[in-house]
Amino acid sequence: MGLYIVQFSLFLAVFYVAYLLFLKKETFFDYNRLYLLLTPCLALLLPFITLDFLRPKDSTGTAYINLPPVLLGDFAVAAEETQAVTHNLEAIKWTQILWQNGFLILYGIGFSIAFLLLIKKWNQFRKFKQSGIQKQQDGIFYSEIQNSRIACTFYNQIFIGSEIKEKERQHILQHEWVHVTQNHSLDLFYFEILKLLFWFHPAVFAYQKQITSLHEFIADEYVTQNTSKINYYQSLLNVAFGTHQISFINQFFNHSLIKKRIVMLQKSKSAAQAKLKYLIVLPLMVAMLTYVSCSENEETVEINQSELPAPPPPPAPPTELLLPDETENYGVIEVEDINNLTDDENRRFRELSKKIIEDKVMHKLVITDGENKKVYDLDKKSSIEIDGVSFSSIETVPAYPGCDQISNNETIKDCTSSLISQFVNSNFNTKAVESFAKKGSNRIYVKFTIGKTGDIEDIKARAASPELAEEAKRVVAQLPKMQPGMQDGKAVNVLYSLPIIFKID
Repeated sequence: MGLYIVQFSLFLAVFYVAYLLFLKKETFFDYNRLYLLLTPCLALLLPFITLDFLRPKDSTGTAYINLPPVLLGDFAVAAEETQAVTHNLEAIKWTQILWQNGFLILYGIGFSIAFLLLIKKWNQFRKFKQSGIQKQQDGIFYSEIQNSRIACTFYNQIFIGSEIKEKERQHILQHEWVHVTQNHSLDLFYFEILKLLFWFHPAVFAYQKQITSLHEFIADEYVTQNTSKINYYQSLLNVAFGTHQISFINQFFNHSLIKKRIVMLQKSKSAAQAKLKYLIVLPLMVAMLTYVSCSENEETVEINQSELPAPPPPPAPPTELLLPDETENYGVIEVEDINNLTDDENRRFRELSKKIIEDKVMHKLVITDGENKKVYDLDKKSSIEIDGVSFSSIETVPAYPGCDQISNNETIKDCTSSLISQFVNSNFNTKAVESFAKKGSNRIYVKFTIGKTGDIEDIKARAASPELAEEAKRVVAQLPKMQPGMQDGKAVNVLYSLPIIFKID
């Protein structure tokens, strides 16, 4: 929501500045009116449009979420650090919730004030409407307001004060009739709605001021086609300027506009080629779509989360090897277990595949544990899958129950990570597997997928003994159903890597 408001506010301001710089002084009043009506709609819609070809490409084509290690047992110092980080994550979550609620409260106050002001204007309008006497002149129906010099239009109703002289009244009726036939009041009411929703944005108010001026220019242009401009100027200058200031009605006597209207009536028509200026909208839209697409890309999930301090990791797997008979065609990476890749193996797999794809130095990539192997044909792929899961970004990460009320992707990830860690800490039975563990630190590597339905699927674990792996799989299988990850409006599978560490004295 916050990002949307920022993008809308920025786009509307850019469109308005473009109008002031390139279009305001032109006499294409109908085109300018269309511009002022359409560009707020574009500013509202463009933040929802993302174009993949405008996004920075991720050549690896793969991503998955590494959870921080879960520290169990007698890891006193590590447990304290885990608890401290958990508390920090909870604080971050509640800070985010409070910030969001604070924003909603502030927005609600502003909306309420704007709504009350709109009601006040409507009541002002009703008062003089009720005092009107229906009359007709030259086939135009209007309401005469007693003891007043008002002249305005709302929708299909014209209001004229009884103190306006007959000579000026004829010009005014013709002028106001243009407002009626062209539905100018609907334009103003459209901006009243925008002011209600986006009361905090000064460009919305500036837009309404510009559209009000355009309405007067359009009506003046139509009237002076059938009457002398000199007589019309005299009518503008002779009549008193007193009137109610109600922003959703078209007012003939707006003191601040009189001079501008006379200047615009005297101005020469803009050259036809000046219409090309309206094409400025196209590069502006391209720039805005690029900004939205890149912003969406920046909001996606980071590939790695920082890990807590942990005991020294096991020895690094063997470095990449090349087959001696096909060194120019193949890249090979050896692993301990092809079905249970470690974090480091996955990392090296991505790095090597990225280099091969970018540099085009090889045609295929082989991953093998000595007995089994998988071959990836890089001539036919621009990305490589790992364990069947391949995606370059996640618009919305999976959420643990209770974390799905947060809108920020990073905070959802922190909240989910914290609650998964707490769940594993509470349910992992270290006593049951103590006899199968070695003295000192023990590390279990678990990988699982949060599926499209939110269920925990495809659980794999690797440890020093099968019993440790089975206990880890048992605990992870009991995780509650999650809110699934979303990409392009559809649920997707998301792969997680979870180290579990405990110590046996």
